[in-house]
Amino acid sequence: MKDKLSTKQQVTADFFKAVDEIEIINEPMAEVGGRVHKVYRDVLDEYLSTKVVVQFNFLEFLKTYTKQCATPIEFKEKVMELLNQMKAKKDKTPTEIIEHKMLKRIYNDVVLAKGQIFEYGKDITAKYDNEDIKFLGFFNPEDKPQATS
Repeated sequence: MKDKLSTKQQVTADFFKAVDEIEIINEPMAEVGGRVHKVYRDVLDEYLSTKVVVQFNFLEFLKTYTKQCATPIEFKEKVMELLNQMKAKKDKTPTEIIEHKMLKRIYNDVVLAKGQIFEYGKDITAKYDNEDIKFLGFFNPEDKPQATS
C-alpha cells in the first residue's frame, strides 16, 4: 500500500516515476531515491568531464561527420572546416579545448600523414574488468558509401 507523501516528496516521487519509471511508495524510499540519484548525477558529471571521455565522444562525432568521405581530400576538407570553426571560436569551454586539441592531432597524424598506420587485420580491443571489449574502429567497412557502377 502506498503511503501518503509530503508535498516535497510527492514532487520527487513524480519525478522518479516520470524519468526512471520507479514508484516511490513511502518517505524513506523517496529519500533513498533522492540520495542515489545525487550520487548518480555526481558520477555522471565527473565521467562526462574527463579528458578521455571528451576525446572519445569527439572521435565518435568525427566518425559520423566524415562518414560519407570517399577520398582523402574530402576527409581533409571536413577536418579543415571543423578546424576553422574551432580556431574562430573565442572563449572556448574546457570541452571545446580538448576537442580542438584532438582535431589538431587528427590533422597532424592523418591529414598531414605524420601518424602511424594501424595494422589492419588486428582487432581494436580494450580491457574492461579483465574482459576484452571489441570496437569496430573509425571507418567501419559496413558504414562506407557503396560505389555505384
